[in-house]
Amino acid sequence: MEFSDSYNEQLYREPSEEYLDGLRTTLSKADPDVIRSAASIETLEDLIQHCLDTNKNAEALRFADALAAFIPYSGEVWQRRGAALHALEREEEAKESFARALALSPADEELLVQVAETYCDCGDFETAHIYLDRALALNPANEDALWNKALMLERGGSTDEAASLFRTFEQSERYGALALSELAGCSNSVEDFERAVTCYEQNISDDPFNAEIWHSLGLLYTRRKMYQKAIEQFDMALAIKDDFATAWFNRGNALALIDKLSDAIESYKSGLIHEPHDIPALHNMGNTYLEMGRTRDAMRYFSLALKFQPENVESLYGRGCCYDELGQYEKALNDFDQALSLDNSDAEIWYAKADVEYNLGRIKSSLLSYHIATEKNPEDVECAFDYAETLCEDGGFAQALPLFERCCTFDPNWSEAHLGRAKALLGMNKIEESIAILKDAFTTNPSLKQQFKTEYPDFLAYKQIRAMFNE
Repeated sequence: MEFSDSYNEQLYREPSEEYLDGLRTTLSKADPDVIRSAASIETLEDLIQHCLDTNKNAEALRFADALAAFIPYSGEVWQRRGAALHALEREEEAKESFARALALSPADEELLVQVAETYCDCGDFETAHIYLDRALALNPANEDALWNKALMLERGGSTDEAASLFRTFEQSERYGALALSELAGCSNSVEDFERAVTCYEQNISDDPFNAEIWHSLGLLYTRRKMYQKAIEQFDMALAIKDDFATAWFNRGNALALIDKLSDAIESYKSGLIHEPHDIPALHNMGNTYLEMGRTRDAMRYFSLALKFQPENVESLYGRGCCYDELGQYEKALNDFDQALSLDNSDAEIWYAKADVEYNLGRIKSSLLSYHIATEKNPEDVECAFDYAETLCEDGGFAQALPLFERCCTFDPNWSEAHLGRAKALLGMNKIEESIAILKDAFTTNPSLKQQFKTEYPDFLAYKQIRAMFNE
């Protein structure tokens, strides 16, 4: 690739956004050697930052790789390379790149904050706090570090500490409005919420055609579960900027939360016109269709989300639920297994897997999955009940009994759970205890008599039980 003298002269001028975008297009497929020789180091650094600012992250990485090979001792280049990798969700590589940058610039406050953000997004709050504390040791007034510290405290569940820190930003020119919004979200104080609303309304008065402010106010109302008010704010944002995909998405979420499911679908579809690869919107379309009973439509959108992001655990689970609804149990099991191979901590997926294995007649496998699900979420009494029922079918009456008792403790009027206790006791040959429970259960719910006779005819061999059916 050759460049004219006039072109090379322009490379060294103060670059405009338009110029940088043209340079990006010109060099997008160039070899690394051509990239390095086409512009000054300063211009290439500006080009990388321009790509990051405009979400051209893959190109930012490509240009950063070319420049890092040329000037490997520039901490700034490694920092921008790390930022590109982080934006591409290649977190381990991002950490390595940031580590190279820190080795060259260990006292760079901005870099320390950026590294902290990466660890925070990976869920490693402990390491993130270490880097933020290093930045704050260099400059205790660093607003970016303090702001990220507050956000991490909020995400980590320390809402009281987060609220205290957010209050320190109320007079901040950069973070003031955002702080009030975050404060309203993580604080139970009505006063904090009202102050945040007042702040947004003042911003709207000053700049009534700013769609972002209307959208932020909508999010604030959403956090407070004031969904109709939230929808009104999203509508205003969209009246100003109808290609605001995020506003369409959040409007759809608010509509779904007040059971306006058809309207929610239309809102998601409007957003997808502008961002057709929006994974959360595609996934929520699937969820909403599933809730509406339109299983095949739901499966189509979960599959579309997975086309763009094959390892999306939530969409794998959603599509598995669709296959389960349609009786396609092997396909459902495949999706659930794939989801659990990516994240085995979700009790709900283990529960769904157990149900499918049961429907496939794989009782032993289902018992293991039910066990894991109840271990991960002991408060899910529906799962505990299904586990106990399956244990009884397999002859595990002694194991089933405490599970049924847990269900009865949760809801003393749960007649099926009391019936389960009785069945377990009968299986353990504790006849008198079982009969006492059965009498109470049949009195509370007479229809259980027929259910008991159908499911456990062998127990009618006991004279005392037959007598109850003759009363």
